[in-house]
Amino acid sequence: MYQTEWYVANKVVLVTLSGDVTVKELAELNKSIVDDYLTGAPNKVHLIINGTDITKLPNDLFGITKASKPLMDSPNIGSSIYVNFLNSILGFLANAATQIVGQPYKMVKSMDEADAVLGNLGVAVVRS
Repeated sequence: MYQTEWYVANKVVLVTLSGDVTVKELAELNKSIVDDYLTGAPNKVHLIINGTDITKLPNDLFGITKASKPLMDSPNIGSSIYVNFLNSILGFLANAATQIVGQPYKMVKSMDEADAVLGNLGVAVVRS
């Protein structure tokens, strides 16, 4: 299951993944991000992918890479920040798929660390 929303309007999309995530869901998610956030964006849009509540990711690296290709081919995609993918096979799969398609990325442990990475990218995060 997934959910998307603007984290910083017109600059950062927050993607929250949960449960057992399938290749089909990843393909749908990536198409949704391209259609709803990246197409026509006036600047690069960064992603925060929060994997805190994932119980299972597919182990089909080719399928994950293929599902991610349309997103990674978008001229408006910025950097990806993966939250809570560090100490598991999830981190390995996210790392491998991102490297294969040549996407800039960072792995972090928390949303606070993700905010710091965004700051380094020149994006100010204001929480209410």
